[in-house]
Amino acid sequence: MSQDISLIRKELENHVEIKLPYDIPSKCHIKYITHNKKKNTELFYKGGEFVSYGNNTIRIKNRARIWSVPIHLFNKDGSIQYSTHFYILSDSSKNCEQICDEKYEELQQIIQFQQQTIEKLTAKLGTLELEKSYLTEEKTNYEELLEKNRHSLKDSSISNKEKEKKIKQYEEVIQRLTNSHPLFNKT
Repeated sequence: MSQDISLIRKELENHVEIKLPYDIPSKCHIKYITHNKKKNTELFYKGGEFVSYGNNTIRIKNRARIWSVPIHLFNKDGSIQYSTHFYILSDSSKNCEQICDEKYEELQQIIQFQQQTIEKLTAKLGTLELEKSYLTEEKTNYEELLEKNRHSLKDSSISNKEKEKKIKQYEEVIQRLTNSHPLFNKT
C-alpha cells in the first residue's frame, strides 16, 4: 500500500481504470486505490489476480492468499461514501486470453505426454504380467519336480538301507558258511 504519487503513476503505466460492472478476464491482474478506514485516507494497492465477484466485492488472489476488496463503501443511510478505483493493463483482455491460450497449449502437451507415458507403462505392465505368469508356471513345475525328486531320493535312500541290511545279512551268512565248511576250516 502506498500514497506516493510518483510510485502510483509508475505502477499504473499502461493501465486503465475500469468502470464496474466490467467483464474482467480470469487471472487478470488488478491494482486498486481504496479508502483505508484505519488511516482514514486513500491508499494504492498492487493487488493480484482476479478470482471472482462477491457481494459488493471483488475477490483477488496473490499466491495462496485470497482477499476481498469492497467496490463501494456506504454511509449509514445507504448512500455511497466512496467507490474503489480498479485498474488493469490497457491490453489486459488480449493479454489474459494469450496467457490462457498458452496455458491451455501447455496443459494439452502435458496431458499428451502423460497419456503416452501411461500407454507405454500399460504395455510394459502387460509384458511384465506375461513374464510373471510364465515364471510362476515354471517355478511351480520346478517345485513339483523337486518334490518328486525328494520322494524318489527318500525312496532310494530307504531302498539302499534295506539293501545294505540284506548285504550285511548275506555277508554274515557267507561268513558262517565259510566258517562251517571243512575246506575253509583247516584246524
